Amino acid sequence: MRAWIALQGSNIGDGVDRQQMESLQSGSAEAFRDLYEKLAPSVYRTAFAIVRDADMAEDVVQDTFVAVHQHLDGFRGDSELKTWISRIALNRARDCLRRRKRAPRRLEMLEQEDGRTLESRADLSVEPERTRDHGLMARIQAEIERLPASLRECFLLREIGELSYEEIAEAMNLPLGTVRTHLFRARERLRKELGQVREEVG
Repeated sequence: MRAWIALQGSNIGDGVDRQQMESLQSGSAEAFRDLYEKLAPSVYRTAFAIVRDADMAEDVVQDTFVAVHQHLDGFRGDSELKTWISRIALNRARDCLRRRKRAPRRLEMLEQEDGRTLESRADLSVEPERTRDHGLMARIQAEIERLPASLRECFLLREIGELSYEEIAEAMNLPLGTVRTHLFRARERLRKELGQVREEVG
C-alpha cells in the first residue's frame, strides 16, 4: 500500500502502469523479469556508449539491474522509470571506467604487443584502402577520446546509446539546453578535427 500511495501522480512511463510498478516494488520476480527484458537492450546501449567494450557493457547491465532490484522501493517517480534506470547505468559505467583505469596495465601491454605483431603480419595481405579506413577509424576514436568528458558522454549517449535529448538530460542531470549545447560543441569539434584527419589520411 505504501508503494501505491507514493506513486500516485508519479511519472512512471515506459509502458509500466501503477499495478505493474506495485508488483515490482513488492518483489514480484515475474514483474522484474518483464522489466529486464523490456529495458535491458537500452541499458546495454547506454553502457556500451560509455565503456565501448561488449563484455564490460554486459557487466554494467547486470550491475545496474542488481541495483535496480535493491532500490526499487526508493523509486518515487520524479523521473520516468527508464530514465531512473539509465542514470544508474550511467553511474555504473563511469565506475567501470574508473576501475579499468586503476587496473594493472601489464597484461594490456602484452596484449597490445601481441596485437601489433599480428596486425603487422596481417597488413601484408590487407588492401591499401582497408588500411587507410582502419587508420581513419582509429583517428576518429582518438578525437572522440580527446573531447572533454561531459561533451564526450553526451555525444556517445546520443550517437551510440541512441538516447533522446531529454533522456540524456535526465541521465546526466543536466538542463536540456546544456545537452543541446554540449552536442553542438562536440559535433563542431569533431567536424573540425576530422576534416584535418581526412586530409592527412587521404
